[in-house]
Amino acid sequence: MVAKQPAKRDRPRKDQAPAAAKKRRRKRKSSWDYEDDDGDVDFLEAADSGGESEEEATGKKAKKQPKKRVGRTRKALLAEAKAATPRKKKSAKEMAPTLENGDADDEDEEDREMLEEKHRSRKQQYEKDSERLLQEVRDLALAEKKTQERLIEKLKKDITTLSKQAEEGRKKGQKEVDKQVAEKMREYDAKQRNRGGVDAEKVALQKHIEELEAQFASYKRSTGPDDVVTVNAAAVTAATAAKNSEAMIQLAQANKLLELYRVVTSTDIRLIEAADDDDQDDDCTEVVCTTTDSATGNNFEFELAVPTITSSEIEYLPSEKPPTNLKVPSYLRVSHL
Repeated sequence: MVAKQPAKRDRPRKDQAPAAAKKRRRKRKSSWDYEDDDGDVDFLEAADSGGESEEEATGKKAKKQPKKRVGRTRKALLAEAKAATPRKKKSAKEMAPTLENGDADDEDEEDREMLEEKHRSRKQQYEKDSERLLQEVRDLALAEKKTQERLIEKLKKDITTLSKQAEEGRKKGQKEVDKQVAEKMREYDAKQRNRGGVDAEKVALQKHIEELEAQFASYKRSTGPDDVVTVNAAAVTAATAAKNSEAMIQLAQANKLLELYRVVTSTDIRLIEAADDDDQDDDCTEVVCTTTDSATGNNFEFELAVPTITSSEIEYLPSEKPPTNLKVPSYLRVSHL
């Protein structure tokens, strides 16, 4: 039994036209909706044999049972037709066009299979590339997330460290300020005690003046001439004026101490941190003082360099930014107490 070659659908060339009857072209539906009762196959067999007529092909069709093929490919249909239909042996002249047509169909089928295989390979490659890209994106997102978490943890540690350092610096500065305030308060207490002694002397002086006035009045009553009284009164008045001037000086001194105490109690003292590149010796502590004048309500600043050696003098440095529309109190303009 010779396997039947599938018939070519395209128009045959003139030099390859078979001697038998011409093949009738039939329009078919899509291979997925293809339904065939083997009528066209029998017709092609009759055309290839050259000796069978359409009546014989119709008779063969009546003998066969009708079959329906739905959703089957053209290749599967042709394979079944080859296996089910016997063919007569043909001569070389009759076989030549049929073989050429079969070779052309095989080549078309191979090309189609190659295209389908290439399409499937490209589709698989595209799916693999998509999955690979998606995995790379996920890996990058995970790496970025981990990097951000590490950075956040590092920032938290840095913030905690800086907060601790700032708190320690604040406590240290507060201790220094408390120490300086305690020293100033001790000095103020000493000055207050001196002022108490001055007040006692002032009270004693007033009592002495009252006693002198009483003595002068009694002396005036006991003496006769007015000129003698006038001379004695002038002498007493001169002595009293000298004592009073001394008492006034001491009173002014006490008032200045009181005003300085008021300045100290209303002064906000802050340490000035030295820069790392400062080449000066650390032999003093620089502080900036902000004072509120209780009389006018104005604020002014000045800097002090407190030496570490107690025998050294305190340096007074005015503010680098001179105040505008501000009058320094008189007790700060005095060069000595």
